[in-house]
Amino acid sequence: MFPAKSQAPDSAVRMRCAVSTSAQPASKRRATWIRRVGPRANGVIQRSIGAGSDEFRLSLPFPILSSMLKSHQNLLSPRPSDRLRIGDCVVDLSLREIVRDAPGLDAGGESIRITVKAQGVLMALVAHAGKVVGREALLEWVWPDTMPNDDVVTQAVTLLRKAFGDSRDQNAYIETIAKHGYRLVAPVEWILPEQTTPLTEQSTVARSATEPSAVQARRRPSRRSIIAWTATFAGLGAIVAALWLSRPVSVEISPGNHHERTVLEPAYVRIASSPEPEYGPTLSPDGSMLAYVRYPSDGASLYLQTATALPPTALTERQPGRDDLMPAWSPNGHEIAFQRRTATHCTIMLMAATGGSEREIGECLDGEAHQIAWYPDGQALIAAGSTAAVAPEAQTGHGAVLYRMAIAEGRWRPIPYTRAAHDIDEAPAVSPDGRWIAFHRNAALGDLWRMPVGGGAPQRLTHLETNIYGLAWTADSKAVVFSRMVDGEKRLSRVDIDSGHIVDFALNDGGFEYPSVAFNSGAIAFQIEEEDSRLQRLSLQDGPQAHARWQTAYDTSRSNRLPSVAPDGEQIVFASDRSAEERLWWAVRAQPDSLRPIEGFTPAPRFAPVWDAASRRLLAVGEGAQGTGLYEIDPQHGRVARLPVPEIEPTYAIYHPDPRRLLVIGSHGDGLLGLFLFDRSVNPWRVVASVEGDIGVATVDRANARVVYVLRTKPEIWAADLALAHPHQVDALEKRGRGRLKTLTAAADGVWLLDGRPDCVWHLRRVARTLGEPLPGAQCLGGNPNIPLEGGSYDPKHRELYLGIRDYPVHDIGLLSPQALKDKIEYLKTSRN
Repeated sequence: MFPAKSQAPDSAVRMRCAVSTSAQPASKRRATWIRRVGPRANGVIQRSIGAGSDEFRLSLPFPILSSMLKSHQNLLSPRPSDRLRIGDCVVDLSLREIVRDAPGLDAGGESIRITVKAQGVLMALVAHAGKVVGREALLEWVWPDTMPNDDVVTQAVTLLRKAFGDSRDQNAYIETIAKHGYRLVAPVEWILPEQTTPLTEQSTVARSATEPSAVQARRRPSRRSIIAWTATFAGLGAIVAALWLSRPVSVEISPGNHHERTVLEPAYVRIASSPEPEYGPTLSPDGSMLAYVRYPSDGASLYLQTATALPPTALTERQPGRDDLMPAWSPNGHEIAFQRRTATHCTIMLMAATGGSEREIGECLDGEAHQIAWYPDGQALIAAGSTAAVAPEAQTGHGAVLYRMAIAEGRWRPIPYTRAAHDIDEAPAVSPDGRWIAFHRNAALGDLWRMPVGGGAPQRLTHLETNIYGLAWTADSKAVVFSRMVDGEKRLSRVDIDSGHIVDFALNDGGFEYPSVAFNSGAIAFQIEEEDSRLQRLSLQDGPQAHARWQTAYDTSRSNRLPSVAPDGEQIVFASDRSAEERLWWAVRAQPDSLRPIEGFTPAPRFAPVWDAASRRLLAVGEGAQGTGLYEIDPQHGRVARLPVPEIEPTYAIYHPDPRRLLVIGSHGDGLLGLFLFDRSVNPWRVVASVEGDIGVATVDRANARVVYVLRTKPEIWAADLALAHPHQVDALEKRGRGRLKTLTAAADGVWLLDGRPDCVWHLRRVARTLGEPLPGAQCLGGNPNIPLEGGSYDPKHRELYLGIRDYPVHDIGLLSPQALKDKIEYLKTSRN
């Protein structure tokens, strides 16, 4: 999987041993490092290239890993208390704070907060006080579940020295032992709650002095013994893997809904992997052929290839300014429907599956590209569009509905069925037996639904409340394959219609979305997305050249996204996985070295955090120690607390000018997002006003005493007063999509967003107070129409715009063969019985 790397026969390398149990998400898996000397042994070990060393992944059961760490953990557990004195400083472990120059227990010296990992390094040094702790030992103990480089140890020690007021030259607290590691030289005393005088840490020091130290002087194991241990671990890993595959791992998705979930790991093939991005696969009915979109910088076109990794042939001609998108193979295998989009028009096209002449059969819904699917008789197409897509005068609500187009007629007609006025129904697909329509309802908190093919009352199939990225029926019409967000990753899943049982396909190396299932064979093709995001800073002084002259901010080899600049213009927060785990990161704008993570909180990858007017606190939705929900964060001190939002599941929140109020966007459980005004001066909080509908994002316009919000399914911007009364449309987006909703920013002079115009891709402007109001101060910043945005934040103080830019280093097509799926599923059924 990775290129070979030469090594001397006796060079020392590290081998990563990670638990690989289906029941655990990747972020929860425990792991450790063991040391091996000599070349890689053959077997089940997978090789990857690490910083300055080779790294190998080997599955091991949790009890073995626990015993490997036991000797170190025994030195730290149980702790005498949560406070200890190191030199002239007091360390509060519960608060992760170090107080300098504190001679008495209650002295109020300077308090500096440290990260979780820095505290882990400190506790490892305390456990071996007075002895040398190697860098590899610190990596093993403090970063057991990631693959970091040695820089993380240096950064943690640097942070500790800064907190202690120490330096590398002074060595009053932490001494660097060249080419070996670090030693804690300051005296260590535990402060017991029932005592007024500290308790000297004698037991740990005494134990370290009498026991052989694997940290200070590791014995170099023989080559033979290491190879023997490696073979033993490989055998154990294979046994444990077999045991886990022989029994499905089931969990409840959410209380009261009883979705049993199983994780399978079928093998797949990456069959289209050119340097140009590839999208939207569709399979021929027998699964032997594949059509998809190849999308260079300008002019997308369709390609055709066999269901193997062989060179494709062009189906449509590439033309600049024209995109051929969303192919859908007909059930009889003879034709492919697709959409042709230009700057001014979008049409539904039909062509022979072998290529040749093309003919227009109708218009796209809402004038924009969208997913299309066939009815099994091959006589009609199905799609989703706004309620005004066909007859604007007959619009009802602001959601999206399902439409049918007879090929012979070429006209979209709404399907009669029951829905709420603001429901957003998308990605419909008709079952191969022609009886049912499956679709997903609502966006950020969506679920799968089905209804009879002729319409009627839909039935809810899942209770997942998550983002869904495409769906398709299995060939036997008994299940639906779909893509959904699981633990921050896009994963393919399969739900059985009758039982509701969900199977997750645990595929590696990317996000997997927009599945296509062959009508007859059951093969599954899908889009593979491996994306990175980065923060770009644009100066408004550069005008139309701002995009060309932008600068990367807080660069990393990982992803940065969803920036939020504080109202004071001096702080910024953004989401990043630069430390291998998704975190919010905070920095003082003028001090790049101040960048640090907010520990104990994993943000949901939807919206940027929202600052209060004083630039002291943040609101963000994610997961913390108190579970998933809305959290209030003090970024300067690293404090995180969940807010008790009742009745709804929040996705976004905004501070209200009245501190007793809070604005929250959320759902009652139906996935439909509304805007709610809470009175938080009472317990429990009480909803005092709300705006129902498909609310995408909102903010408070303090300059004009109003709440501004943007709809998800229509290019409309609305406003209400601060009590959410008198909602009315005030503006409209000229350009939709590409993440523009997430650039809505409140400033002292109004609300700003990054819109677009025919002559300007990125047009930064204010939101109007009334429809038709002139908008002074707008500015064109250049831009690229093919760049999706991952949030944006305008800094009026420095006249800068921070954008999260999504890069796609890889966008390929994958294939799951029907035989591989059948074998896995049959094996699962046998093991369950």
